[in-house]
Amino acid sequence: MDLLSFAYPVYERYLTWQIAREFSNIPRHVAIILKETDLFDPEGIERLTSTLNIFRKFKVQIVSVYVDILKTDPALKAEVISTLKAKLEKNFSSLHAGTGYRIYGADGEVNSIAPGNDFLVYVSLGFGGRDEIMRAVLTILEEVKAGTVMPEEVDEKNA
Repeated sequence: MDLLSFAYPVYERYLTWQIAREFSNIPRHVAIILKETDLFDPEGIERLTSTLNIFRKFKVQIVSVYVDILKTDPALKAEVISTLKAKLEKNFSSLHAGTGYRIYGADGEVNSIAPGNDFLVYVSLGFGGRDEIMRAVLTILEEVKAGTVMPEEVDEKNA
């Protein structure tokens, strides 16, 4: 047994204890951003399912999971999305009763739905936010270039 496999469960129990102490501050909605490689890891989907079960245990009502697909070739990206969708559907079937989910594709289309009434999981495959970040940075750079914003004025409010 290596140190990491011993330490991780202990650390997880510590975090659970910390969250339980401040139960009134539990968020209603949590977002997670992953890379496709996180879910292709042999234990990746199991970790995601375990994480979702922990959120449910602490009464989080909605979890949004954004999976950034790193492949740029449209055919390869579609294949990756299809494979991940099938893996997620298979593993989500083991979630507690009352759990619903929607799996969205790269263009925002709904690929899969399971109704639920007390815990909802939204998964966006291939919609990881890179385009939005790039557009925000380019917009800010144009404003700096035009002189309408000074570089020292740039902060999270500009994005």
